Amino acid sequence: MNITIENRETITVYGIRHCGPYPEIHKAFNALWDWALAEDLTTQVRSAIAIYHDNPKVKAPE
Repeated sequence: MNITIENRETITVYGIRHCGPYPEIHKAFNALWDWALAEDLTTQVRSAIAIYHDNPKVKAPE
């Protein structure tokens, strides 16, 4: 494994928590997008990411 450390420009990150089955993660992304629309922040959106804390092959959906 190669690890690279980079210095990047500071960015603002908005997030929302999703607890539940992985196939339902789209609900969290939709809720966050709806919030960005309501706050008039959509022109600032550059990308979307998800950080998973569990292994869906090991962790039960509930």
